[in-house]
Amino acid sequence: MKITGIFLNSQIRTGGHRRYIELMEGLAKRGNSVLLIANSSLDLHLKNMTILPLDYKHKKKLVPFSIQFMRLLKKHRQKIKEDGKGSDYIMVHGETHFPAGTYLKKILSAKLFYAVRSDAVTESETFLKSPAEPFRKKIKYFLDVIKYKKYEKMISHRADIIAFQSKIDYNNFRSRTGVDENKCCIIKGNIGEPWFRKENENINHSESLKKVLYIGAIGERKGIPYLIDAFRILHERNIPLHLELVGRESALALEMMQYINRNGFSGMVTFAGYSPDPFIYMKDADMLVVPSIFDSYPDVILEGLHAGIPVIASRVGGIPDILEDERLLFPPADSAYLADLLEKLYTSPEVYKKYRSLCAEYKEKFHFDWPEKWEDEMKKHLQKL
Repeated sequence: MKITGIFLNSQIRTGGHRRYIELMEGLAKRGNSVLLIANSSLDLHLKNMTILPLDYKHKKKLVPFSIQFMRLLKKHRQKIKEDGKGSDYIMVHGETHFPAGTYLKKILSAKLFYAVRSDAVTESETFLKSPAEPFRKKIKYFLDVIKYKKYEKMISHRADIIAFQSKIDYNNFRSRTGVDENKCCIIKGNIGEPWFRKENENINHSESLKKVLYIGAIGERKGIPYLIDAFRILHERNIPLHLELVGRESALALEMMQYINRNGFSGMVTFAGYSPDPFIYMKDADMLVVPSIFDSYPDVILEGLHAGIPVIASRVGGIPDILEDERLLFPPADSAYLADLLEKLYTSPEVYKKYRSLCAEYKEKFHFDWPEKWEDEMKKHLQKL
């Protein structure tokens, strides 16, 4: 098969971005002819696929990136038609590249394989219902619900295959759009090379809980205020746990630092800043916590399972599809519950070791060939035509 992809972002900033590039390279390694239309500013060293570099600098978002990307493709229409001739599928992940994907589908007479990376409707609805959100933000969330529902309708009509990471994303999308289940599939994330290197497997050997780790964006969506507040509660109970947060500085991070200082537990919390390598932190911590208010399918949980560090996470989005045991899950936005759970794990090394063994059991089901799953869905679709 010939597969054409699009990645016009100027940086690989997220796990989703990295995953997409790895998938395209993986499909090429499996013998498919893969063309990636990419931003020329990216330093991509990929041996198995063809890169079509386009000069593009991100502009201020007066015009959405999705529209800017489509305009760029129109500008290079002839070159794209030549290089992309004979494409069977256009592979697009996320709504930012969706209009560009539909344009490529048209000019290359190909089929569109679209992957839903996040349930933006449910995310906006979650914060719209939150009593903690100010009125002006609720207006934004209300408008986002309308916008993303419209996007979903377009995706359901224009995509030939739609992939989801979890059963809940699949069900939510289908309930809102009524899209035919025969054009939908679920492809979960995996633990595999090149990101999950053998040298980082089971590098954690903790036997008790002293240091808690968070890795990700320092934002409201990730439940950071509730995680910090859980440590305030632990401080009041004289439970000497330490929390290390790894992520880019943000306005919320500064706000949380002030909250910590006001409540007198600055010695319990460290903000480590951003790191491109999560495994160096997972090696020396004792527990990875993912306290999201909303999340789809966080790769950091798979990274934790690979490293061998015990993981607990909030019961939202696709997280229960990864950590199926209720003991590893906790309710979102509940500082007291999280504090109780961490205290239990701290005071009982035997309970801690049980959680460790539970996580080790789940790791094995994520060892599979991820690009093969995507290739299989394309082959099944071609057979139906």
